[in-house]
Amino acid sequence: MKTIALIAALISINAYAEDQTATIDGTGKKVAIHENGTWEALPAQPQHPMAAGMELHENGTWKALPKPEVKLIDQPKDLASAVTVFDTTMVVKKVNYNESVTLAIRYENHTSKRATGLVASIVVKNGFGNVLYATTLQEDVAIEPGAKTSGDMYWHWDDNQFIKGEPYDKMWQAASSNTAKVEVKILKVIFEDGTILKASVPQQIKKKK
Repeated sequence: MKTIALIAALISINAYAEDQTATIDGTGKKVAIHENGTWEALPAQPQHPMAAGMELHENGTWKALPKPEVKLIDQPKDLASAVTVFDTTMVVKKVNYNESVTLAIRYENHTSKRATGLVASIVVKNGFGNVLYATTLQEDVAIEPGAKTSGDMYWHWDDNQFIKGEPYDKMWQAASSNTAKVEVKILKVIFEDGTILKASVPQQIKKKK
């Protein structure tokens, strides 16, 4: 039996229907994926894709392909490779009825250990490269082995109309125009088993007099 290997199918799930739809990558063919294990062709229509791997058979059946195995670090020694930052979204929005600058920093844990907290320094610059704000944050966040944090949690700086020069005043323009550049450096990560990783600090060589 010939099979069509669908290495990177694009899935769009209809919240009001039990069936799913998929687009065969490279061909544009639309199919409906039924819960009974069969599929059928569908006319083209706009979708909101979500990556998935599956294999479609010519007899109308399909099966999911196994996800590629990700090798995790069992004994992390290098902080730079153990936990990384993959998203820094800064926007202006209402928080508890206050106009606020919000920053959602998302982390990925590349180890086989559960992270329970970290310390990171952040520097916010505008489009010209000028530093608008800099601080150190202590994140009380749990990151499961091989997992990523969601964007639900974020830091926020509220607008205080009675006090000028607050962090909000310095960052709101760059944040609202989407020109802010956020630099994050992880300084320390604490794992559930007691392991602590710290960023290496270059030692200064003293000159002899």
